[in-house]
Amino acid sequence: MEWYKEPKDIKNQKIYETKIMDDNIKEVNEILYKDFTYKYNEVKEDFVGVIDNCVITSFWTEDESGDNYKGFVKIKDIKNETVDIYEGTCTIIKDNIVLF
Repeated sequence: MEWYKEPKDIKNQKIYETKIMDDNIKEVNEILYKDFTYKYNEVKEDFVGVIDNCVITSFWTEDESGDNYKGFVKIKDIKNETVDIYEGTCTIIKDNIVLF
């Protein structure tokens, strides 16, 4: 099992840990309070952060030859199960998602 620690959420003082499980499922856990767990199985998707009920991840696509690489941001409302996808990249500043 492989793991690494994600960036610290300054406002809420939360640190997330991502574990890559044996069957390529990624599991994100909040370390200190253990009040958040999120699992997903996209190999090309990485956890960015959490704002309220939304999990923000980034992922990429490419064609079979490795050309036409495109990056995307996925914002998933885990309460309502809605998903919004934007082409580009993002950063989180306080409780704001800045898309580029």
